[in-house]
Amino acid sequence: MNPGETSGREPVRPEIALSWKRSALSGVGPGDGFDADPATDLDLSSRLLRAARPILDEVAIQIAGTGLCLLLADRDCRIVARVFDNHQVERKMEKLGAVIGSRFGEDTAGTNAIGTPVEVRRGIVINGEEHYLERLKGLSCYGHPILHPVTHRVEGILDMTCIAPQVNSLFAPFLQRAAADIERRLLEGSRASEQRLVDAFQRVSPQRHVAVAAIGEDILLSNRTALDLLDVADHAALRGLAADLLPDQSRTVNLELASGQLAKVQADRIAGTNGAHCFWSSRCIDHTYRSGAVPTVRGSWTGRDRSCDGCARPPSPLRSSASPVRAAPRPCAISQASTPCAGRMPRGYR
Repeated sequence: MNPGETSGREPVRPEIALSWKRSALSGVGPGDGFDADPATDLDLSSRLLRAARPILDEVAIQIAGTGLCLLLADRDCRIVARVFDNHQVERKMEKLGAVIGSRFGEDTAGTNAIGTPVEVRRGIVINGEEHYLERLKGLSCYGHPILHPVTHRVEGILDMTCIAPQVNSLFAPFLQRAAADIERRLLEGSRASEQRLVDAFQRVSPQRHVAVAAIGEDILLSNRTALDLLDVADHAALRGLAADLLPDQSRTVNLELASGQLAKVQADRIAGTNGAHCFWSSRCIDHTYRSGAVPTVRGSWTGRDRSCDGCARPPSPLRSSASPVRAAPRPCAISQASTPCAGRMPRGYR
């Protein structure tokens, strides 16, 4: 089928034609089935869901009796929440694969109101015949991306769906307002999260000769000791070793730094934040210097749960008995994580 036409009849809008072309280039065929393959590792306490839940509650009341369906997807186009008007619509959507955890990117489901708004970074109507997959042509949808007000990254997508040839013209302003409400709550949550990160950093950093770094999604704090010890490449290694930690969970590893030094590092997930972590090391095990070394983790690590009260204090094994406690220096730098600074800073639901 020509990507510039729908069912061999009339030409589609230019943005739809481009979406069909992207779908074809991804290897998706119009007659393909859709393998939902729902993910099982969804973070149901994510900042997106925390921000969206009150808004979805309001929408559930507002769409009662309309036969509509609202889907919330994360930035990876995986459905994380659904609101249905009735069980008939719910069963219809489930037969089409719209279940919690299923992914509706253009590379898996063709042109649709979840994957396509991510590609174009704006709201878009997908009327029945404009869907790339034949099996989705009985639906008409409007999808709108949720953008973080500070980073301007896509955090999620709202998709309003009806079983009809075309969407109602009120879908767009309705979802635009809902998305704006979620974006506002994301901003409020980010401010609180960043404050918890700063608080955790300041509670740990007073110890002399202890290198401390607190890494959030968009900011990084580092004391002078960590600034002298860590290279830009080490920040990525720190993020990697703590990526799967749960809130209030801790892990200690021997980390080979980019400088070639081997440091004993403890990583703690800061509770109440958007995946921020606090790292500290009181000493280097090996001072051998090798230029151009890549940070690596040596040996196996052990993880343990503990209530760290927002990483209020490091455990005793990492304390330096010869080091007096002094007032904490101010953080050396704070910046967007994506912008290195002279080598100091990288950057009803069912």
